[in-house]
Amino acid sequence: MRLTADGSVTPTEATRVGVVVNPTAMAADGRMVLAGTLGQGLLVGDATGTRWKTVTAGLPSLNVTALAIHNGVVYVGTENGLVKIAEDKL
Repeated sequence: MRLTADGSVTPTEATRVGVVVNPTAMAADGRMVLAGTLGQGLLVGDATGTRWKTVTAGLPSLNVTALAIHNGVVYVGTENGLVKIAEDKL
């Protein structure tokens, strides 16, 4: 869901049925919003949170448990290991 400045809540592509976001796996840096899911991979949204895509390729597991962004690199923690992805590749 997306919370706007006026306090209204609207659904986004990321809120489709069956997607469960891991609350410990969320990050944002002003250019993108990231959310790890329980079994569906990594959700990558634009800065407004209105356009989303799902990333699964290259992840050791589709259960994303932790996220961090540092110096243009996204660190994706999964139940089977850690992957680092250049931010511009997302």
